[in-house]
Amino acid sequence: MTSIAIVGVSVELPSGKYSPKNLDHDTFFKLLLDRADAYERMPAERFNANAWLGNHLGAIHVDTGAFLKDINMFDNVEFGVSTRDARSMAPATRRLLENAFLALLDSGIDYRSRNVGCFASATGFDLSTVSEPDEYDERGSFAGYPSMVANRISTHLDLLGPSVPTDTACSSTLTAFHLAVQAISQGDCEAAVVAGCQLNHRFIDWFTYSQGSLLAKDGKCKPFDTSADGFSRGEGCIAIVLKPLERALQDHDRVYATVLGTSLNSSGGAAPPGAPVADAQRAAMMRAFAQANRNFKDVDYVELHATGTAKGDPTEANWVGAECSREDELLIGSVKSNIGHTEIVAFLASLCKVISIFKTGTIPPAVNLRTLNPAIEWEKHKLRVPLCATQLPCRNGKRPLVSIASSGIGGSNGHAVLEGPPQHLHSTVRQYLVRWS
Repeated sequence: MTSIAIVGVSVELPSGKYSPKNLDHDTFFKLLLDRADAYERMPAERFNANAWLGNHLGAIHVDTGAFLKDINMFDNVEFGVSTRDARSMAPATRRLLENAFLALLDSGIDYRSRNVGCFASATGFDLSTVSEPDEYDERGSFAGYPSMVANRISTHLDLLGPSVPTDTACSSTLTAFHLAVQAISQGDCEAAVVAGCQLNHRFIDWFTYSQGSLLAKDGKCKPFDTSADGFSRGEGCIAIVLKPLERALQDHDRVYATVLGTSLNSSGGAAPPGAPVADAQRAAMMRAFAQANRNFKDVDYVELHATGTAKGDPTEANWVGAECSREDELLIGSVKSNIGHTEIVAFLASLCKVISIFKTGTIPPAVNLRTLNPAIEWEKHKLRVPLCATQLPCRNGKRPLVSIASSGIGGSNGHAVLEGPPQHLHSTVRQYLVRWS
């Protein structure tokens, strides 16, 4: 596979009480280093959660999560979106449009009327599916349809490459990422935007998650902890820009990370929907490392999908440990402890954490981890979750090797293998370790 560079990033993640504004890329990593989290009670403007709290049928079990601020804000004139379309457009699509633009701006690519692809995922629920629809207000706009999650970005930013919306539940942005990498490798486009947005503002979804017994009782993700009892719903919007590494170096672009390999598969009929299947997750990892022409035993850090469930965390951690099986320890982590399970955006949230780890040489500490889950074979597999700021190891002495796992509730699994940028800045490592340890 052609090596692909990540050259642009735009991040909008929840901050809770940590900040009065949503987190950008830098403040997101600062939250991680500060061992903070973004959990809070549901904003009152979403809906009256108190009126629906309870443990019976037709009730919402939890009213705590990680929520973006100001999700109703959108300057449609800035992006050439008509008032009619802006009203019909899903709020998530609006956020995608803004962050795709900012990621392209960060990349420095001259993208308009160029063969740039758009691969996007979102909770594409327009306002007519969130509240009582007004059939007289639609006025013939198709801006709220699910296909517009990607197509509106391509239209308003004038991108001429493939425009592909994806939905594989919690692995959606890894699916989009994989398709974008393949499209660039095959010459379908010269660069690509990969974007995802998760907004948890649809009333019925909170009932579905509650009645499915998926949510943690305290509304917090607790990956790897013995008290893990479900996940917390998180929100976010992230966009990144990809282009061939060789071209990025020729153009003197800032390279955040290098993508060496990606892979997707399905668990098939091996388990009911939603149940983790270790063999399928492992197979996705092995294929990604084969594409990367690397050995999994040489990985320096693995960012797991781990959402904080009693079955999912041990299943994933144990096969990772068994497959690595080496003399020294393997560092693992999950960003979901800080910002909840951002579902569609989960992979991109993990990716942004990894990008900052490459930049600083520092793995941030885990939060909400008090007692290690005994179902995970920590000593046997030499697994460790950092509890303080920890220097990222580099086994090959050149550039660190990191992989990211992702799985969707419908059985779609994936894995991505990344390497530090060609000019990894070691000078900042000491500064961060001193400041945050």
